[in-house]
Amino acid sequence: MGMDDAVSAVEEAGFQVTEEIEIGDLTGVKADTFTVPATKNVLMSVNKPSVRRILQQMGKDAPGESETNPCIKKLLSFESRIVDGIGDEGKFKNKPIFTDVVVWVDTSHEYYQAEKYQKETKPYLNDLKELMGALGYDLSAPPKINDEFLAEIQGRQFIANITAPQIRVPEKQEDGTTKWITTDERKNVLKGFRAA
Repeated sequence: MGMDDAVSAVEEAGFQVTEEIEIGDLTGVKADTFTVPATKNVLMSVNKPSVRRILQQMGKDAPGESETNPCIKKLLSFESRIVDGIGDEGKFKNKPIFTDVVVWVDTSHEYYQAEKYQKETKPYLNDLKELMGALGYDLSAPPKINDEFLAEIQGRQFIANITAPQIRVPEKQEDGTTKWITTDERKNVLKGFRAA
């Protein structure tokens, strides 16, 4: 049913079930971004873990995954919940910090030709190594990341440092290149995963 059909149905019925709400101009609306202050040694728990696939082209108008729009990165994504809060008052207890940990990149893709992706030591997986150790896994034989693993880590606790770096965004230049600029906004990122 399209919008015209819906309007016709309401006119035919002669009444509206839902009270009309006037919304007004939404162009000036901005998200209320709030970050937890940088804090060390915070007890966290894993909630709603999943694997997120990053495609070469992302966004609402981008095509789905295909040969021309391949998956180029996979992230272990989850809510990290602050277990006991921060400080004596226990501020921010149960507040989620959305966490993405790189688990795989297509190192043959043009986006990942930087040295950190090409080194044999794979430094881009350092956060994954720390997280696996913090969750009690043997680093010499870590588990496969699959549905069973995701179910197994649900609710597990670990300690991490909460950081609050400024957000960087891409900006197209007149010459067609992209330059990364630093904004005034911040986001929380977890670093230094350790066992609880």
